Amino acid sequence: MKPFLICCLNFLFLFSCFDNEEIQAESHAFTISGTVLAPNNQDPISNAKVEAYLGATLKGNTLTNNTGEFNIALPAGAYRLKLSKGLFTTQQEINVNSETTLAHFTLDSLPKIGVVTGYYDNIENVLVDIGLVNPLTGFLYLILSMV
Repeated sequence: MKPFLICCLNFLFLFSCFDNEEIQAESHAFTISGTVLAPNNQDPISNAKVEAYLGATLKGNTLTNNTGEFNIALPAGAYRLKLSKGLFTTQQEINVNSETTLAHFTLDSLPKIGVVTGYYDNIENVLVDIGLVNPLTGFLYLILSMV
């Protein structure tokens, strides 16, 4: 009888450790996914921080990959999705449930920024390469010629 009682107490203790709401929330997880693009809708923004807040509590966060894509797994609820890259920050309210499909949404408060693509030269390297600047000291050589 004593082993049976110990087994029942262990069984009760084991199931009293689980919180039913946590198990239910984890089993109903949804995935929010998207792509972050520059205002020209062509250039992906990599390493942008995407955070999901439920009230004031951070529930999930991730960084965009090199193609601007992200995925966050969240339980159902009303979230504030915050996107930030450098000094640029914007946010959007979203509802996540079994009937929600967000094919595309536009963030209304985009700042006016420009996107520049191309190549650049470091003038310091050019001056060192042609011999006008000492690479050890960074000083400009003065070339004096006597005529």
